[in-house]
Amino acid sequence: MLRTVLQIFFIILLFTGPLSVKSQIIVDENTPYSSLVTGIGPSLIYNYFTQSFIADVFVITKFGMWLKMGAPNGGVTISVCPADGSGNPDLSQILHESSLILPSSVGAWYYEDSLSIDIDSGKKYFLLADGYNNSGASGYSSVGWSTTFTSTGEGMRYTQDNTNWNVWSNPLCIYVEGSLCKFARINGLDPWYCASNDSIVLTGSPLGGIMSGPGVSGSVFNSSLAGVGTHDIIYSYTDGNCTDMDTQQVIVYASPAADFTYTVNGPIVDFTDNSILAANWVWDFSDGYISTLQNVTHFFLYGGIYDVKLIVKEDSLICEDNVTKQIDMTHLGIDDPHSTAARIQIYPNPVLDELMLKGILPIAKHIELTILNSIGQVVQSSTMDITSAGSFAKTLSINELPPGIYYLQFGLDEEIIIKKFVKE
Repeated sequence: MLRTVLQIFFIILLFTGPLSVKSQIIVDENTPYSSLVTGIGPSLIYNYFTQSFIADVFVITKFGMWLKMGAPNGGVTISVCPADGSGNPDLSQILHESSLILPSSVGAWYYEDSLSIDIDSGKKYFLLADGYNNSGASGYSSVGWSTTFTSTGEGMRYTQDNTNWNVWSNPLCIYVEGSLCKFARINGLDPWYCASNDSIVLTGSPLGGIMSGPGVSGSVFNSSLAGVGTHDIIYSYTDGNCTDMDTQQVIVYASPAADFTYTVNGPIVDFTDNSILAANWVWDFSDGYISTLQNVTHFFLYGGIYDVKLIVKEDSLICEDNVTKQIDMTHLGIDDPHSTAARIQIYPNPVLDELMLKGILPIAKHIELTILNSIGQVVQSSTMDITSAGSFAKTLSINELPPGIYYLQFGLDEEIIIKKFVKE
């Protein structure tokens, strides 16, 4: 087996102007190894192998470990976390974790790069190899040893239960690279807003920078002031020789305004959309029915007051608005067990040729019978005279109607009753 030496170099690159100062912890990847730490993975008992180091940077941009497959599918993940109060890895604060790695059978360096992990310079952190709780991993892997200790002077730590940690005599081979300059970041900005959204307060880190861009005043972003379109929001931070800038793109979409008018004609209500910037419509009639048409005609079967709601969205289907209006349909009669509507029945339903009408009326009535199709057109009409109070029955021929959904309207002197039926 092979052995390597972990070499830690602190390289400070000084630039003039707005460039930043960098520091790196470097390992000599070409030095041969002489031994490995084996046994991390589901097929063996160890969960984590970890190595501590003292951070000399403010931001980790890259880290890595030397790994080798010990048995098939000995997949691991590598991650970084701070130390807890006892100086052990704080597994509740994983700052970054890789996806599953299946090491090679000959061993190699594996890295996570293009990172921007904020840390506190001078504090203790750990690089971890987790070979246990990984979906798709069933074997085990090995991690490379080093003869050179990191700035903590500590050897590798390992655990079988993620709680009790043991210290090994040798350290692990690790690689950490970072920056002495803190990276500028915008916090709290979503990728898109509606023009009608409330203003939001943005924060920049580190503190002390300048936020700028369309719709920005101080640290407040107002999508309405920014206007519809794509905008760059910028946070600039300078501290001595360190300068950084974070630019995030935000899209502001137009906000529709929902509105409608309506016309009541007996049980039929015509709804007309008067919304602004609407491209998508959903009507909720609060009687169990909805519609996605822009303008719609709706039948209310029973009397009452209905809260009709219109929801509209603009072209992107991201921003929406809604409006609710009360529609008074009490002239149809309230549908309770003692109402006229409840005492009139139609059957069979669905029906083929003849529809039977049956009911009980407290007084004599002249009834206008009107059949309407699903779009409100009158397709058949007749009358029925009830000469005395009590029970009545009538057969209504519908054999000439094509199959479909229909509404039978009973026109009484003081109310209108609607019954829905299906013609087969």
